[in-house]
Amino acid sequence: MEFIKRLKISKKVQKYLIKSMIVLFLIMITMFFTKTIISIAVSIILMTIGIISTLYKKVINLPIGFELTTFVTIIFAFAHSPLTAFIASIIMTIAGAALINRICIPVMIKIVVYGIVCSVALFFDPEQIRAGGKILVILFNILLHATYVFIFRFKIENSVISFILNIILNIFLIDRLGELLVGML
Repeated sequence: MEFIKRLKISKKVQKYLIKSMIVLFLIMITMFFTKTIISIAVSIILMTIGIISTLYKKVINLPIGFELTTFVTIIFAFAHSPLTAFIASIIMTIAGAALINRICIPVMIKIVVYGIVCSVALFFDPEQIRAGGKILVILFNILLHATYVFIFRFKIENSVISFILNIILNIFLIDRLGELLVGML
């Protein structure tokens, strides 16, 4: 900024010139990294939605199958990578469980199931978000439901409705928003 000081311009104009150069520099940076900035912002928003989607469990002690962690995990698996999706699922699952004070063994099992689902996502092409996403939603819910019923002895009649509703919700969202979100990320 020394060259600006050498110009015979008033201090006030020098300040505006420096501020203008900084703004121009930030605009140029933003233009070069717009896709990255949008991707980061959308990722943060999606993860936040995934975390707070389980907040209803703090008020209603009834499994209604509303959670968006699966949806966000699958979107990340297709948009970024299965490893990124798995890391995001761990963060969302633990943060969501901590938010409602329910960090327990079934939460850890859920993380393992997300790991399996993210591994299976390796076999899909990113353009297959609709078909692959639906398969992964169904796989996740079948594996999780089977684990809950056969290992933890959850009652089938109490949990089957929530799993069906979760499948319907996540498939609907993947069908409607999957391609758009993968394109944004």
